[in-house]
Amino acid sequence: KNLLSLLILTMVFCSLRVSAHNPQCNPIPVTDNTPWLDDFSTAPNCWTFPIGNDNTSWHWDNVVNDIYHDYGIYESDAISPVLDISGVTTPYLKFSQKRQDFSSSTFADELYVYYRSTAVGGDSTWYLLGAYTELCNDWFIDSMPLPSNRTTIQFKFHAVGNGDLAYGVNIDFVNVYNEENAPSCIAPTALTVLNIGEYSVDLSWGVVSEGDVDLY
Repeated sequence: KNLLSLLILTMVFCSLRVSAHNPQCNPIPVTDNTPWLDDFSTAPNCWTFPIGNDNTSWHWDNVVNDIYHDYGIYESDAISPVLDISGVTTPYLKFSQKRQDFSSSTFADELYVYYRSTAVGGDSTWYLLGAYTELCNDWFIDSMPLPSNRTTIQFKFHAVGNGDLAYGVNIDFVNVYNEENAPSCIAPTALTVLNIGEYSVDLSWGVVSEGDVDLY
């Protein structure tokens, strides 16, 4: 009975991995008014996680809802779905990342972000968008421009492990959008400046309400 239960659980897990990494997907349309966002609250749809060196790959964490590259000396890729960005005026990629150290070692795994065109007859070479090698123990959001002269595009997160002193790479909230439609910062109200010192100052401001949401 225990062996049968283990076999059923293994089959369920394997089917989840296959469906999460299904490459047979049509390009996802992105426009100025319809951005694309994956927060990994469900299994990654149309992402591919090829097996890297040492038989490793990225994984989906269905508890904290992100994707991660485990710690070690491994290298592997998380490749996005194909996106049709022909309807985006100024396409940008934004994502959250975390690259922790282990036991305060100050070592971090490295992250490199690439893109490529996927159009038939186009240039399928991967081009570097950004490189991250410094320690990042807390979640950090970054954004970068994508080429606007592409019809379809794909990007990948390439992780390079730095051994057992680093603690892997986490990615969440991957977003492709029109930068011109990005929300602007709301000006503070009732701004107060106190206790101005040589290296510090105390700032306080009021609350701005928009519908049912209070903005600070």
